[in-house]
Amino acid sequence: MRQISLVNNSISHVILPRSNATSLLLGGNPVCNDQEIPLEFCRSDYNTVIIVKKVNKTMIIVAVTISVFLLLLASIISFVIIRRLWRKVDILRQIQEEFAKNEVQPLLYSYNDLRTATQDFHPDNKLGEGGFGVVYKGVLPDGTELAVKQLTKSHQGLTEFLNEIVAITGVRHRNLVKLKGCCVKSDQRLLVYEYVENKNLAEALWDAPIESVVMHNWSTRFNIIFGVAQGLAYLHKDVQPPIIHRDIKPPNILLDKDMEPKIGDFGLALLFPILDDDQTHLSIQNLAGTRGYLAPEYAAYGQVSEKIDVFSFGVLILEVVSGRKVIDIKVHEDQRYLLEWAWTLHDRGKLSELIDPKLGGELVEDDMTQVIKIGLLCTQHAASKRPTMSNVVHMLLGHRALGDVQRDADQRQFSTELSVFESTSSLTFTDQQTMNSDFLSRDFEEGISSTSPILRSSVKY
Repeated sequence: MRQISLVNNSISHVILPRSNATSLLLGGNPVCNDQEIPLEFCRSDYNTVIIVKKVNKTMIIVAVTISVFLLLLASIISFVIIRRLWRKVDILRQIQEEFAKNEVQPLLYSYNDLRTATQDFHPDNKLGEGGFGVVYKGVLPDGTELAVKQLTKSHQGLTEFLNEIVAITGVRHRNLVKLKGCCVKSDQRLLVYEYVENKNLAEALWDAPIESVVMHNWSTRFNIIFGVAQGLAYLHKDVQPPIIHRDIKPPNILLDKDMEPKIGDFGLALLFPILDDDQTHLSIQNLAGTRGYLAPEYAAYGQVSEKIDVFSFGVLILEVVSGRKVIDIKVHEDQRYLLEWAWTLHDRGKLSELIDPKLGGELVEDDMTQVIKIGLLCTQHAASKRPTMSNVVHMLLGHRALGDVQRDADQRQFSTELSVFESTSSLTFTDQQTMNSDFLSRDFEEGISSTSPILRSSVKY
């Protein structure tokens, strides 16, 4: 092969040989810049190695595919983030609108602050658990103690969350738990209450250690009954619009360090409008409450008035005086339903047998039986025969005569239907149905949330 070196000769044009017998070296000539010729001719010597990279089509396809995938993934992630942000903005908008409409402005806590205060909601800080969530003790950096209620996602929606805030924010009474603020982060919803040292009445009555004697004296139990009565009277009469709690029961009565009761858990509360003179109640389709504490007209027909709280309070009185639960399947069948057993003892003239034996050391039988009669009066079948909570307060103080307490035929029928229901496991109902003898569905085991706790119902005359 002939090798001809024409390096650095200012050659700007060349006709390449057609034969492989001749090899040219044209390195350093303008022709290598201006004319497209094979790189092998533009070497400066024969030892220079020319590396020509051949593009792999498969690699191009893979690169393009990966790029498209990453772009699509980035788009999806961006959409999700934007959607979450929009949802958060929408929730905050709803909250602000509800607060503005009801003229309330609770303190808004940071989720991270509450998570730190409760040690990431550690089980050791758990104070209690109800139908709508778990309550934890929290301590802020400045030493302030809080009760943080972490709402169960599947049970209480935004409406119920806002309802509890609206119902209790701004309401101040020594026998009502104080709402300090709230927190919303994504689907996490938390309510922040004042911390009470002795948990709740249910634990004090039934779960306290045997050696604990704090509930073994009548004055403590009476003060709890009286405090709850005062709190309900305030909600029904002194708050505008009046508030119907709808879930008065021992787990919802908190006790502070001095055993002073405070009504809590307003998740089912109704902001009750002022009725016309010819109205006695409103009616709703969406029921809520706990088995054993439901007034008959509410459970059967959805009729709502302050008297449904009076009924629940009457049952609460019987539980506090007797130390027994409203329904206890562990005792003899005749005593299984506390309200029915109390009426039975009343009819026999033996109400003193209902008194908790633990109170024997400080027994004031006449006072206790009078309080039991007030409880029975509050649980009259007909709502019109039940006293208002303001009158109950006066009765407890001895400022108002109790009168004769008698069980009517409707009360007996109500008790019979309750027993029939409890022994029939297959009876259920939906909240749209009119209920009669099977009105106490098993669905009320722990308390069913209505879909709209803020009252939006037609008036029934």
